[in-house]
Parts: sequence; C-alpha cells; structure tokens
Amino acid sequence: MGVKGMIKRVGEIPAVIGYETELQAMRGQYAEWLFWQEHARMVKEDAELDEGLTVAPESYFGNHPIHAIQTFFAFHPETCVLYGDEDCKGKDGGMEQPWFRPDWSPELLESCFYFGSLIAFRRSFLEEKLPGWRETLGAFEVRTDDEQDLQGIRLEERPAVVFINETPGEEYRETVRSLCERAGGWERGSKGISHLPGILYHCSSAERLQAFQDSATGSRREESVPEGVLSVIILSKDHPELLAGCVGAVRKAASGSKLKGISLEIIVVDNGSSKENREKMEAIPDVRYFYEPMEFHFSKLCNLGARASTGEFLLFLNDDVELLEESRLEEMLTLAARPGVGSVGLKLYYPDSFMIQHAGITNLPTGPVHKLLFLDDREVYYFGRNRGNHNVLAVSAACVMLRREVFFEAGGFEESLPVAYNDVALGFRLRELGYRNVCTCDAHAFHHESLTRGSDADEKKRQRLFQEQERLYELFPEYRNKDPYFSDFLSKCATDTRIRPTYETMKNACQTIVPKPVTVLSGIRMDPCLSVQIEEDRNGEMLGYAVVLGDDNACYDRWILFEKESGERFRAKLHGQYRPDLAEKMPEQTRIVLCGFWIYLEKGILPAGKYRVGCLAKRKVGNLKLFYWSDHVLSVKES
Repeated sequence: MGVKGMIKRVGEIPAVIGYETELQAMRGQYAEWLFWQEHARMVKEDAELDEGLTVAPESYFGNHPIHAIQTFFAFHPETCVLYGDEDCKGKDGGMEQPWFRPDWSPELLESCFYFGSLIAFRRSFLEEKLPGWRETLGAFEVRTDDEQDLQGIRLEERPAVVFINETPGEEYRETVRSLCERAGGWERGSKGISHLPGILYHCSSAERLQAFQDSATGSRREESVPEGVLSVIILSKDHPELLAGCVGAVRKAASGSKLKGISLEIIVVDNGSSKENREKMEAIPDVRYFYEPMEFHFSKLCNLGARASTGEFLLFLNDDVELLEESRLEEMLTLAARPGVGSVGLKLYYPDSFMIQHAGITNLPTGPVHKLLFLDDREVYYFGRNRGNHNVLAVSAACVMLRREVFFEAGGFEESLPVAYNDVALGFRLRELGYRNVCTCDAHAFHHESLTRGSDADEKKRQRLFQEQERLYELFPEYRNKDPYFSDFLSKCATDTRIRPTYETMKNACQTIVPKPVTVLSGIRMDPCLSVQIEEDRNGEMLGYAVVLGDDNACYDRWILFEKESGERFRAKLHGQYRPDLAEKMPEQTRIVLCGFWIYLEKGILPAGKYRVGCLAKRKVGNLKLFYWSDHVLSVKES
C-alpha cells in the first residue's frame, strides 16, 4: 500500500468507528425490548381495567403468568387448552431466542410439539376427558398459594391447571394431542384451543427449547390416502412445450403406488393461443382441452376449469410448475380430505435450486407476502418454519389442492380479482367459513418463475396491483394488518423475507423529509456502482436501500434524489436504517447494514408530477461524489 493509500485508510478510521458505534446503538437488545414491552403493557392495561379488560397487568411478560392464565380461562369459557410463547436462558444468564408462536395450528402440532414447556388445561375439561390426569400426564403441575402470583384467586376457584414439562416424552406429547382432539381442535371452526401471546415461560436452555422443533405429537393414525378422481386444472397460453412438460410431470408424480386409488383428470384451459400452438396443445394425449379466447383473467379461467371438472379433489396448477415424485401428492390429498381443512399448498423452489419461492402466504401491514422468499432451503429457519406442515392464512394458487365441495362452498376464485390476490382471497374466505389452510413444507415442486424480474417499474401494473390489494381488503376488512399465524412480535418488514423477532429492528424510525431544490449535478459522477432500490412506496412512505458496491459504505453520506419530468431536482439527507437482511443478501459488500432508508415525504413540498427517484452519495474521505437512479417512478398529486 502506497503513502496515499495509507493516508486514505487512516482518514477512514473515524468514519468506521462512527459506523460501528451507530450500528451498536441501532441493534435492538432482547432484554431491553422485553422490559419495555412489559412496562408498556402494564401501563396500558392499568388504564383499561375499568373498561372490562380480561387480562391481568402482569400477564404477558411478568415473572408470574399464572394469574393471567387463570383469568383467561375465567373470561373465555370456550377455551379448554391454552399455550403461550417462550424464550430460554442463555449461557450468560440472560434471556434469548424468543419463540413467538402462531395461533392454534393443529397440522403444525403434528409436525412438532410447538406448544413448548407450558400448557394449561381447563380443570373441568381434564376431569371429564382424562380421569386420573395427574398420573397420566406425568408432568409438573404448577400449584401455588402465592397470593402475589394468584392475586386473591382461591384454589377452588381456579379454572385452570398449568403443567410445565421441558423434556416431554412421546407418551406425554401423544396425550396432549389426544386432549386437543377431544377439545375439538381438528374440527371446523374450532375455538377450544387458544394462544395467549407473550412470554409465559423461560425455558432453562436453548437445547431444550430447540428440541420441541424436532419432537412431533404423531399423526392421526386412522387416516389413509383417499380414493376418487383428482382433477388437475392448468391454465396455459402459447406454451405448448411448457404445458407438455407440466402434464408429464403431473402423471409421473401421481404414478406412485400410494395413489393407486386415485385416477387423474387433466383439464387445460387456454385463453387464446395462436393456431399453431393451439394445435400442439390439443395434441397432448389424455387431456381435456378448453379453448376460451379472452383477456387473461386468472379467476374466471380457473373457475371455468373447475366447473368442467368431475373430480372429488381439485388441483390448480400453473403450467410453469413442475411436480416431482418428492412432491408427495399423497400427503396433499390426505390433508385436503380432512373435514376441517380448506386449501393445501406446497413448498415451491425456483428451478434447479434449493431457493424457496413459496412456503405459505403471510399477511403483513403492507399486504400479503411470501416469507422465506429467495432463502436456501438447506437451512432451517425460525424454529422449523420451512419444515413440516404449517397452518397459514393462504397458499399460492400456483399449486393448490382442495376438495371440490369446499371450493364451491367458498364461491371459487374471486372474480373481482382478475390477476393478483385471488389465491389470498380464497384463503381468507375459507378461514371465514371455519376451514384451515395448510402448506406442506416437507415436500416441494419447482416453479419456473423468473428470478430476475427485479423491481416492478411498470406504473400501470403497479397501480393495478395496488387496486387489487385494496379490493382484497374491501372484501375482507377484518384481515387488514392481521395474520393469526404470524405473531405481532415478529418483524412486519415486507422487504426482509426472513422471520425474525421485531426487537432486532425496534430502533428504526420513519424519517420525515422535506426535499430542497438541487441546482446542478455537474461534477458528480453518475455510476451504477451506487445501487438504489425502492422496495415499498405507499402514500408517501418509502422504504429501500442505497449501497455503494465495492467500497466501504461506512465512509458515505447519502441523500435521496427526486427528478421531475421537466428536469427539476430535489434532495433530502438520509438517516441510516438498520437492515440486517442487506448483509445477508450481499455478503461480499462492506458495512452495508445501515444502508437502508425509511422515509415519509411531507405532503405539499414537491410540485405535482412524476419523478424518478435516486440517490446521491458523498464520500467522507476524499471528494468522490456519485449519483444514480432507481427504476422507481413517484407520482405526486395536487394536495
């Protein structure tokens, strides 16, 4: 390294130190988050107690959860079984690894004993359904006369019995599963099992907490693969080779001995292929082919195929989905045959990879998303979220199976949603009817969907997606910003596809900006090494990142840029937001964890019009200045 390099490196030291200091300050600590959540809830609940609040102030994060459990049972007479969330003690004695669990998920309970260490049962339910329950359960029953804990509830008035078992054996787990079944847990619209969100128990070690992920309760042994006709409905236009491959893969996946009681009916709905391609598609043997020229309308086309079908089971399949022998259609059929199950989806990979494209749909404040998107399935994420069967609000229509009677009871795919979110609407409708939706993650298929679509710069398409999402929530307003299978204590950032506790990014705060005019950009290099992405844009609130590729990002200040069609430019200084996902996505880049931004554009500042959005970066050491544009277009309307 020459003298100039040495001088530059020494000059960068203060910027790097400042970056590390800021990074440490921005990282959320679980102990701090836990304290403030407990304090905030106590204050809030104290203020609402006179309004009939049913949960005690210390219920969620206090050291004494027993009163909260007893109170919950007292005010929820339909509940027979109750579980909560859990963390564990680390080697330093502090608490770590919070496991925030979903609401009642019977299919998940068969895959892993996700209840964890602490389970509570209604006393009268236990005495009726399991005489001699103390000896049978073989766990530690929590009984205490500590008035500080029980707050005046006498022993004979306590409706709940609480058990703690950090190392549950097979017999205990099977007994709990059996009790859940007797509580109606697998029945349609069950309300017998409830989830009390928040840390109710501190497990003694990470090893014991993780062990619950690997310990299942066992499957319902009386189930077998059903018999009948499986109607496979495929939409396809001008893709004869793709369709032929899809049909061949379906037949191969269904040829196993486990499906000997199932016969296939393959229906292809074509909304307007060319004459040449139509002839090729019609020539595929043993396929019922329907030619219905129309503008693409996913819901109408699927419903048309369903009405033409004869099978007891329906499988809707995109023509770019490749089923495999490992797709385990028998598992999907067995789940779909359950009286309480609505739709069944499958984990999907991008082609020739282990990269996840779909593992169930999660409903966030910004709308429905695919969590675990683009992650390598050879790893296990958040207590086995990509393993086993998971109850979810909805699954992708790229590959979804359900009983014919259930599909038509739900009214089929919602035809006011022609392109997007129709699968989500189906999931919402099914849950309204009391059904559970399931994504099976122990099997997979390939989804030959583009990996390089990037940001959607088509303004017309973006507006259509926004309008269809608004229509979705007009139909189902109760699901706006609600997902019973995704805890409120998990991060709701749609741009981060990992599942991580919200405390990690709790110190991020939206920055209100007031852009000021920029006179000139002369002397500033326009360079694509400054990678700028706008990931979300909703009503003036924008999230994204700006990374200088191949350099130390700790050494840059950044400004957001807006350029109007007429050439006017505006800029505002950016504050860094903590984005651990950026380092995971771009591990080769240096110090980029604070390169995110979360801004709110003050209304009335920018004149009405359309703007391209970019970023300006200035190096703190030296005179290097860069700018570059994202592919995002911002529309500003008159106030």
